[in-house]
Amino acid sequence: MAPIGKLSDKIGRKPIITFGLIGTSTVLVLYAIAYDLYLLIVTQLFLAVVFASIYTGGSAFVSDIAPKFKHNEAMGYLNSSITVGAVAGTILAGILAELFGLREMFWILAILPLLGTVIVILKVHETVNFH
Repeated sequence: MAPIGKLSDKIGRKPIITFGLIGTSTVLVLYAIAYDLYLLIVTQLFLAVVFASIYTGGSAFVSDIAPKFKHNEAMGYLNSSITVGAVAGTILAGILAELFGLREMFWILAILPLLGTVIVILKVHETVNFH
C-alpha cells in the first residue's frame, strides 16, 4: 500500500478513492463476463490494487478530516464500516444471485460503486493542500 499512499499524498485522496470505486465496478463487470480461469486471476490481482486504493485513500482522508482527539474513534468507525459493508454486501450478493442469477448479480452490484463515485465527485472535498 505504500506506493498508493505516496501517490495519495502527491495527487490527493479524492482521485485515489475515485479510481478505487471505478476499479471496483470494473472488477465486478469482469467477473460477470469472465470466461476462463486466467481472466479471473488477472481480475483478482486488479481487485487487490483497487481495494488497496480505496482503503489507503479512505484511511488518509479520514485521518485528514478527523480532529486529533477523535482520530482513533474515526479510524475505528472506518474499519467497522468496512466490516459491516463486507457482511451486508455478501448477503446482498447472495440474494441477488438467487433472484437473478450469478452473472446478473455482478452486473447489478457494479452499479453501487459507480453511485459511490458520483457521491465522491460531487460531495467530497480534497483534503490535500497543494500550495
